[in-house]
Amino acid sequence: MFAKHIKGYFEEKPLEIENIKKNLIKHKSGINYLINPRSKHSKSDFLLALELDKFNFVLKANLGEDKLIHLRRIDL
Repeated sequence: MFAKHIKGYFEEKPLEIENIKKNLIKHKSGINYLINPRSKHSKSDFLLALELDKFNFVLKANLGEDKLIHLRRIDL
């Protein structure tokens, strides 16, 4: 689904953010995430992820030599 939106970006088609949100919520993985949350924060995390301009940073994940995933904050 996301690949379709990336393709549209390169074709200089405008991103329809509201449609993207609706598709994510209706998608099987989105529904499963909301119905079977992995933690008590899963539902609110999912909904926060759909908001634009909510955070002034992104997290970059890297696999460390210790085979653990390390997160690094990148301020925008």
